[in-house]
Amino acid sequence: MYAVWDDGPGIGGSRLRFARATDQGATWKGIGAAAGGAMPGVTDSGSPELAVASDGTVYIVWTATDSIKLVKSTDGGESFTTPAVVASGIATLDAAGLPAPEGFPEHFRVGTLAAVCVGRADTVVVAWPDCRDGVSRIYCRRSADGGSSWPVPGRGSRC
Repeated sequence: MYAVWDDGPGIGGSRLRFARATDQGATWKGIGAAAGGAMPGVTDSGSPELAVASDGTVYIVWTATDSIKLVKSTDGGESFTTPAVVASGIATLDAAGLPAPEGFPEHFRVGTLAAVCVGRADTVVVAWPDCRDGVSRIYCRRSADGGSSWPVPGRGSRC
């Protein structure tokens, strides 16, 4: 079992945390020797999400101010790669200035939350809402090699 979360108030200013259990949730362990499951070097986490590939590789994505970042683990969460930028130059829904009567935005999501899924043959897809055109649309990037490269332009493409 895996869990991922951040420890702060919002996008771009929180520490990414991770824990895993191998005994049906009876006991939980963080990353390597890191106290409290803190991901070393990640202090810009916002609303992380994880997906697990059929080979056990763990992928975590999060929104980091105006970018989407990803780390992965091939050893069950004992260690993770250095954060990689999946998409940059995104316009978060919060920063777009969309109408928000009574404090609740008039769009289909309240925040820019990245989602990740994995498929066969190391295919990783990351999607997020983006307001770069003044309207909220879904953008995505796809990697066919486990997140090592992302052939679509760095800002993603409309899905």
